[in-house]
Amino acid sequence: MKRYKVVVSDLDGTLLDNKKIISEENRSAIQEMVELGVHFVASTGRCFSELPDEIMNTPSIRYISCSDGAVIYDRKSGEAVVKNYMPMSVVKKCVDILKDYEIVPMTHKDGRLYLDGSKRDHETYLYNNVTAAFEKLMNDKGEPVDDCLEYALDGNAVELMCVFFHSQNELRECVERLLALGEVKVASSEKNNIEVYYKQAGKGNALSCLAALLEIDISEVIAVGDSKNDIEMVTKAGIGLAMKNSMPELISVADAVICSNEEHSAKYILENYIK
Repeated sequence: MKRYKVVVSDLDGTLLDNKKIISEENRSAIQEMVELGVHFVASTGRCFSELPDEIMNTPSIRYISCSDGAVIYDRKSGEAVVKNYMPMSVVKKCVDILKDYEIVPMTHKDGRLYLDGSKRDHETYLYNNVTAAFEKLMNDKGEPVDDCLEYALDGNAVELMCVFFHSQNELRECVERLLALGEVKVASSEKNNIEVYYKQAGKGNALSCLAALLEIDISEVIAVGDSKNDIEMVTKAGIGLAMKNSMPELISVADAVICSNEEHSAKYILENYIK
């Protein structure tokens, strides 16, 4: 069996179960991997302030890639070791496009989640197809501002803009306009949302940056996820795995399909790819 040195895992729908918990089986498996000299890296669309306590209370996870690869944190040093922020000129172009649509926007900026205070109610979320999981996340972790798109234009360190749409037609049109800029990438983790980030970010580019930082070859990396925003890293890694509960788009490009997120993905990877 090939010797893998890094496992990069998505969080929601992958490492975390449906209750957003890291099972004891997964926690033990992560610790065993680290003892075997394998880095276990968390990769998520969440910004740093959105990270669940489950991750922060697992010290064996040293590196965390946030905001779809815009920032990678080294918890040992307490610093961001990779920063792929959106240039202000690009942020302005994206904001000008997004303002044309009926949306619920969020901005990831300098490790924090900002949202529109005027849209922070269940009826607005429901109308714009915000999922229950995202609604809870926004209520628990979001910091309200008058206009989070305008707030993105104030200063630097914009990592990502996450947007929920009322209309699928508007979503598709908006994606076309954003991609036509040639300066951003667009992914999604839910049917009615998009995640917009700088072209030098993305979970795949973050994986490459981390491999270079750790001085390992990309072929020595395992990546696992469940959503379309995981496609880049799953196709770039030495071996890319999709969860049983993954979106079809990810399953179609993965090297293999493993267990569901209710069946201890880290334990599965340890037993089938590491030991």
